[in-house]
Amino acid sequence: MGGVYRAIRTDGSFDREVAIKLSAASGFDERARSLFLQEQQVLDGLKHPHRSQLYEASVTDEGWPYIVMGLVEGEPIDEFCQQQSLSVEDRVRLLIELTDAVAYAHARLVVHRDIKPSNVLIDASGRSRLLDFGIAKLIDESQVALTRDRPLTPRYASPKQLLSQPVTTASDLYQIGILAAEVLTGRPPDDVATLTDAIQRAADARPVSLDADQQRGLPVELVQIINQCLRLAPDERYADANALKRDLKAW
Repeated sequence: MGGVYRAIRTDGSFDREVAIKLSAASGFDERARSLFLQEQQVLDGLKHPHRSQLYEASVTDEGWPYIVMGLVEGEPIDEFCQQQSLSVEDRVRLLIELTDAVAYAHARLVVHRDIKPSNVLIDASGRSRLLDFGIAKLIDESQVALTRDRPLTPRYASPKQLLSQPVTTASDLYQIGILAAEVLTGRPPDDVATLTDAIQRAADARPVSLDADQQRGLPVELVQIINQCLRLAPDERYADANALKRDLKAW
């Protein structure tokens, strides 16, 4: 999708280290440039303790879009949990923080679309930080759906994403379910090898769920929470991210 660079201000006004994400999509025309900047203005309004702050978004003279974000020093959530040998309770606390950030975005009509371990870092203070709203998109209020031609990560993509169907907030809940399974059991519930495999699974309406070994290692309530996130039909998942957060907190 592009490159991410560590950067330091050099104009002497104040010290700040940031991350600059330069997209691989070049040659933006005026319409694409306008839509990109409009989208980033909305994302700039998302200020939450468990997401990376957006400082600036623009397009270079050559047509390369870029985003300047807060630099987060941390480890992907799955690696952090394994390295620290965290208890199930502590792992669930990190998932609650993540879900809270997602609920905050959804309330402002923004869907993340690419929730995966490398986009959820645990910072030096041990807090979850959700990164990369760069591929998020405003929900079209008239259709409650998103533009279809957007990037995705096959292992974590929801069935509707894989089939290029309109995507809603339920897609993020599905992705949280996949991530939660990986964080709590050490591996995802379905390790598809390629994009083609993932699309075929979605086309065949084959559900994804925890296998017997994964279920034996978890309290039954957490198994139920994950499986509800992974329902094939979006309306059979949680009503929203706050409902998921409430069940995780109740556990």
